[in-house]
Amino acid sequence: MTVLIIGHPDSGKSELAERMVTDISAPGERIYLATMIPYGADGAARVEKHRKMREGKGFTTIEAPFDITDAIEKADVPGDSTVLLECLSNLVANELFERHALPDEITAKLTDDVIKLAGKVRNLIIVSNHFEITADFDNETETYAQTMDTINEALGSVCDKVIRIG
Repeated sequence: MTVLIIGHPDSGKSELAERMVTDISAPGERIYLATMIPYGADGAARVEKHRKMREGKGFTTIEAPFDITDAIEKADVPGDSTVLLECLSNLVANELFERHALPDEITAKLTDDVIKLAGKVRNLIIVSNHFEITADFDNETETYAQTMDTINEALGSVCDKVIRIG
């Protein structure tokens, strides 16, 4: 089963995703695929918040700010695992702002990576953000938000279930 959870930042997506994972899998089968590059104190605080949220829930954490299928293969994740991909939005930002990839390249790569990952594990729960584009956005932020929408739409069409929050 592949589920995409889309919502605004801080809308409860991560809590819902973790609850779903713990409902459908046993400890030892739960993989937390962490994609955030923690910049500064705010980034570190966000990582710590998420670590505390999943504490004691039986997750094995794999850090993968890029190339999620490679990370899963290198970690030799069993095929009966349930993976929580937290969060697709970080992967888009990492590709866009660290690797300076073009939006079309990012969409193709990440969509392909997620489809491959879904084929390697029993369950994949994906957390992703949606942003309301406003006139206040600069060009980079607007490109990022539009790329997120495009990827969410592409993945939504191949997932078993899409949940929208907020």
